[in-house]
Amino acid sequence: GPADALDIMAQLETLTVGLMPSGLQLDVEPWGLPDWSTHEDAYALAYAQMVQFLANDWISLGLPGDLGFAVPFWFNGVGGAVPEIDVGAGPVDPLTAVLTALASVPSSYLNVMTYRTDPTALGGTIASFDSDLATASHIHSTVTLLLGQDLAEDPSEAATTFYGSNWSTWTANVATINSAFASTPLYGGVAAEDAEAMESLAS
Repeated sequence: GPADALDIMAQLETLTVGLMPSGLQLDVEPWGLPDWSTHEDAYALAYAQMVQFLANDWISLGLPGDLGFAVPFWFNGVGGAVPEIDVGAGPVDPLTAVLTALASVPSSYLNVMTYRTDPTALGGTIASFDSDLATASHIHSTVTLLLGQDLAEDPSEAATTFYGSNWSTWTANVATINSAFASTPLYGGVAAEDAEAMESLAS
């Protein structure tokens, strides 16, 4: 699947004579598999290896634009949420491994799925995302981090999705987040999941 996505991008570059999409984001989520909890070390390692493979191919194909991936905010292992993995340079948390793999792509980003609806609470949006920024800063990463926010329909998860909220609550949330990270060089803004749900808040 991921290799096919790169092939499509390469074909588009030929067919469109340079009028390319602005980039490609792959949303591959092994943490959603039913046996993630028993094989999380192997799946996290495979995920980092996939990112490295695609980053290498992106460079070798000479593809322009952004290469991005979606990862959960706990991928940096804070609180023991995921074990360290070894991709050849010693054990590191999966987020560090992915950031290192993406370093070769000049225009790359991670959509850090920070699914919290309270931006300022202990363990809320800002605190959770800040730990990912700290991980990136520690290794002097140049990869941009987007702060993913969920708007998908899931009425049972009021703490994680803005579904059923309203436009003023959503925009106030975004303003608070942007204000908190405005001076942070690696911060690339808020990424909304998804566009149709965001439209429904404005209607």
